Amino acid sequence: MTLTLSQLDHDDLCHGWSWVVQDEEKLARQVARVALGQFRHVSRILAAVEPDDPATTHDHAADAIELLTVPDGEDPWHRDGWIFQTISWIAAHQQSHGAVTRPPHIIKAHKGFDGLQLQLTEDGKSVAAVIIFEDKATENPRKRFARMFGRE
Repeated sequence: MTLTLSQLDHDDLCHGWSWVVQDEEKLARQVARVALGQFRHVSRILAAVEPDDPATTHDHAADAIELLTVPDGEDPWHRDGWIFQTISWIAAHQQSHGAVTRPPHIIKAHKGFDGLQLQLTEDGKSVAAVIIFEDKATENPRKRFARMFGRE
């Protein structure tokens, strides 16, 4: 298991998970595969299918290196945010078996939901819940979320 997840609840509508990295090397490989555009491969690994590694071209590697490199003179926030969103996607897959989870962004600081997941009923014919991910990496998360929801 790559991550250990512990459930957190705040009020009736805000639920989430805290994560502890159990296997940093495995997690780094999974994030790298997503950076290579191989999120489907990572999905199969997280579903315990364990497929063979897909072929990676020089162009894929160059794109991944560009995605993960912070240009000289720039802050790392967008790159780090992308990595955080990718780990969030990995955690969502690890936690919710049988759910449909939108693939992660491959563009740093891309606008829109950070993640979207549909939890299905046991028979797989209906949606039981819609989960919207809004990942925030901040020094003061309570204040940040209170401001977002007009509760300052």
